[in-house]
Amino acid sequence: MDAKVFSQNLLNGLTLSPEYLLAVFWETSYAFLLLGSASLAIFIYVVYLICYKPLNRVKPYESVGFEHLENQGFTAKWRAFRVNQMKKMNMASELPPVYPNGWFALLESDDLPISSTKFIQALGENFAVFRDTGGEVHVLDAFCPHLGANLGIGGKVRGNCIQCPFHGWLFDGKSGQCTSIPYSASKPPAQAKVKTWPCTESLGLIMVWYHAEGEEPFWQPPDVQGINDGQFAFCGRSEHYISTHIQDLPENGSDVAHLNVLHTPGIPTGSHLNDLDGFLSKIFSHSWTASWTQSSPSYTSNVALTHIGKVFSRRLPFMDIMSNIEQSGPGLVILRFDSLFGLGKGILVQAVTPVEPLMQRMIHRFYFSNRWLKIIGKIFLYGENIQVRL
Repeated sequence: MDAKVFSQNLLNGLTLSPEYLLAVFWETSYAFLLLGSASLAIFIYVVYLICYKPLNRVKPYESVGFEHLENQGFTAKWRAFRVNQMKKMNMASELPPVYPNGWFALLESDDLPISSTKFIQALGENFAVFRDTGGEVHVLDAFCPHLGANLGIGGKVRGNCIQCPFHGWLFDGKSGQCTSIPYSASKPPAQAKVKTWPCTESLGLIMVWYHAEGEEPFWQPPDVQGINDGQFAFCGRSEHYISTHIQDLPENGSDVAHLNVLHTPGIPTGSHLNDLDGFLSKIFSHSWTASWTQSSPSYTSNVALTHIGKVFSRRLPFMDIMSNIEQSGPGLVILRFDSLFGLGKGILVQAVTPVEPLMQRMIHRFYFSNRWLKIIGKIFLYGENIQVRL
């Protein structure tokens, strides 16, 4: 057999059938389809996380005002020890009332589903908070008057009542009166009663009225259009624990002179004081004009705030933001933004609650009028978080 015939026979032997080629094609296509589908699913999920999933940032108390301890190389345990030392030193001095009168957020509405209970410590009190089967929220003293069981831990919701986890006593959410003792046919005695607290649910928050002399509420939290009616989209929330007296926070908000000293660097600069004059602060910067006024009624005040954004010290008009800040009592602030970069209106709700005499829990919740651009609200909330830590 000559070489030409041998080569021809070899090629004929290697000829692939159409069925085989088709099978390879479909297997390859199937592999690429799986890979493409997985990549697309990952891309969609990342877009959802960035653009639509509400932001949730929680910062411990040593992250606000104590960053210098971290920069000096202290361990977390040592930082906590130093912070507690400072708190004790502050407690030794004369202080205004650490639990002032007003409305204070105990928790956020999302944290209390129907027929659930929560135990909350704040304002020097122990609260049992529950949402009845009809969706209404009730706040009571946490401990059962019978033998002291914690109603907020293990208590069961029965209609508009909460049931003690120890002996099954039922307490009405509105009056606090015991309505039933399961192992007794007699009517519960009048003294079988737990204290109830005035409460309200608004702005995505569950709030309690606290008054040192026990007076009933003489004002209500503001009804903010866009939030309570659901027109604005919820973009996210943040939570900070700040070691200070509650009076310091509203006083800081009305201190308009410090804005152009401390809050001029842009977001990329970060929140460390030593970095505020660095290179990034020259690229992105802010300038502010503000005026504070005492409002009527007396428990409110207002700040008219204008923000100007700059890049390399050049003003960018589309970054101008006009806002109004309304303080209601010591624990509630509403910031309304007329326009965020021309893309929609924004509302920031700030709730401050004393969880200890010199420890404040600060919650920010941001809402944006454009539901398709939640990422704008998330960016703004992130920037607000950085400003809080300065």
